[in-house]
Amino acid sequence: MEHRNAPRPVNFKRSLPARLKHDPQVIKWAQRLAGNAHMRPKDLSEEQLAFVMLEVAKRRGDELDRDLFLKTMAETTPALAAPKLERQRLAEDLELIWSQPEMRTFWDGWDGARAKRGPAPDYATGRGLAVVLGMSGVSAHADDAYAELTQNRAIWKLVERLSGGGRRIPHSYENATKQLPRLACHDRALATNVQMIRELARLHPDAGIGERLMIDGMAVPAWCAQVRAGKDEAEERARRGVCPEAGARAIIHASNGKRNVAAGERGSANTYLAKGKFWRGYYLVCIADQASGLPLVWQTMDASRDEASAIIPLMSDLARLWGEDFAPELIAGDSAWDEDNWCRMLEVEYGIHPVFRLHHADRRPDVSKHSRDGTVAAITPSGRLVCAAHRQALPMVGAETARRVDGAGDRLRPGKTSDESAFRIRAECSKGCGRLGLKMQADWSRLTYYPHHGHGAGAIQWRYAMRQAMLTRLNGMEGIWQRLQGGKKLGTDDADRTRIRRKEAHDLLIDLALLSMTAATLADVRAQRQITVSTPPRGKAAQPSTANGSTAPPSPSPKTAARMTASSPSPPSATTATTTTVNAAEASAYPGGESTRSLPVLSSEQLARARRTEPSSDRADSLLPDLMIDV
Repeated sequence: MEHRNAPRPVNFKRSLPARLKHDPQVIKWAQRLAGNAHMRPKDLSEEQLAFVMLEVAKRRGDELDRDLFLKTMAETTPALAAPKLERQRLAEDLELIWSQPEMRTFWDGWDGARAKRGPAPDYATGRGLAVVLGMSGVSAHADDAYAELTQNRAIWKLVERLSGGGRRIPHSYENATKQLPRLACHDRALATNVQMIRELARLHPDAGIGERLMIDGMAVPAWCAQVRAGKDEAEERARRGVCPEAGARAIIHASNGKRNVAAGERGSANTYLAKGKFWRGYYLVCIADQASGLPLVWQTMDASRDEASAIIPLMSDLARLWGEDFAPELIAGDSAWDEDNWCRMLEVEYGIHPVFRLHHADRRPDVSKHSRDGTVAAITPSGRLVCAAHRQALPMVGAETARRVDGAGDRLRPGKTSDESAFRIRAECSKGCGRLGLKMQADWSRLTYYPHHGHGAGAIQWRYAMRQAMLTRLNGMEGIWQRLQGGKKLGTDDADRTRIRRKEAHDLLIDLALLSMTAATLADVRAQRQITVSTPPRGKAAQPSTANGSTAPPSPSPKTAARMTASSPSPPSATTATTTTVNAAEASAYPGGESTRSLPVLSSEQLARARRTEPSSDRADSLLPDLMIDV
């Protein structure tokens, strides 16, 4: 597993290098973004990225403060970088991932469906095939993954140890593939992933993990005929065939975002080929953590459905799995989520500020019933209030939000509705009208806490700069999709598609792929900090512990604690602890009664060297469980 350093933040105290003006990559992306703001730059350094966005803002005439933008870019620089799995050391990297206590607990509870009578099925081969297909990136084809599983002795011995030890004979290829849909465990995968993200937040308390969220979607073509939607329900049902959840969808990218291509729509073939995309299959929607660049929760849905609606179950899952200290500051996304329904839900039901790319700027809502005494006549396309007396767009001075407490003064749980009439935008007229206000109910997508404009005092300009920085950081979602497609060989097009028809199997592979990104990052962080971990006994979860042995829940960062205090009558208690050991109850984890122990952390190089120095391969294999307990 190759360690990668986190990107270095841009130095906002000095000017950006002048050479960037002549950088070919900078010139290319500046031209692309000037024509389509929805494109996401990639393969750029922090300095290059900041220079490109400032250049694009300058060309468009945006009033973006350069210094504030550089500060927000530095503040939102990812604190972690996911390590890279190495093909030559695939077995060792998988051992590092599955040696984490959270992943061992996941494996122990990961079992497939079974009949009411008869012996329990042996799912070891099916689980091993799912691990190789979803985590290794060997191939998108199940037969190649099965060959790797059965012919790579180290990987099969890892499956044997994880399954309880003892010699096992792999099941046939047909039997293993039939087990994949039965092994689907989406809820367990999400719970394990959020648990590991919380552990990363505990190890990096000042990184802002869990405070800034991102949401995006990706096309996942199914292994079926890639044909358009049927003209009627019967034809569509026949075209779905053996993939009943695989819907057809065609989209085209325009300057104001993507849109669906309607049936029978006329247009240039070159336009659709260059800017459009068609597939029959699924749509993967994911909420990710911006500070770590890792996925949090995700869902795979029928491609013909509106992906924006996935934000409802995803936010519910995230709030439920994160716990009582769930208090993100904002969530960023593209124009698919720039709708009143989703912006209102985030503000009113979760207290999270939406930062979505605006695309319905031509709407003219009636604001008369949302303005007291009719002092506000209208709002501009960017959300500025217009004074009714002077017909002039006003600078914003602030935004008011509701406190998330109920009638008894208790803190509202995520998902509970607060008083939406308390959400207001404030502006000030310098010609004698004073301070004016308008309820966000008039247009939730344009009247936002983080405004679509920079007209206002310093705080407003900072919020606008933060909006632009977070929209720039959406390229972090592209990083997740690149790792999923390029590194894991999932969600690819044409002949490289995963040749499995059951949606449950697709969900399982995507779950394991995204889960492995978080597990590899956590394993890398623990190895870099020389933190030892011990394997939990089967059926029990490992808990982080302090030096005196007490459980240490993750402490919220100062910003999160401040947000929780502002919305609660009393600040929530937080246990602050520093630990360098992850302990678990001592128990027998492998056959033979050998108890787990805390050993020094072994890197992949040390592990390989330990193997090479053993006089016998059988002796090395017998010692491997001891070596891998604490990796």
